[in-house]
Amino acid sequence: MDLPAPPTAPPRPARAPVNGLKLMLVIVFLFVLAAIYGQWQHWKRDTAVQATIVSQPNVSPSPPPTPSPNER
Repeated sequence: MDLPAPPTAPPRPARAPVNGLKLMLVIVFLFVLAAIYGQWQHWKRDTAVQATIVSQPNVSPSPPPTPSPNER
């Protein structure tokens, strides 16, 4: 007479490898650093780049310089 097989334990959920998790954390950390650096550059740009353009009406452009006979 065959005895019934003992009940099998339910399968455990698969776990991600530790090295893969570490790699993902490093990638996320690098993205965070890149975002912080981008924001820093954005905030810095407002103070670093300033230009003032002043128009001067009624100013005729100067003629191009004529080369001297000694220059070739």
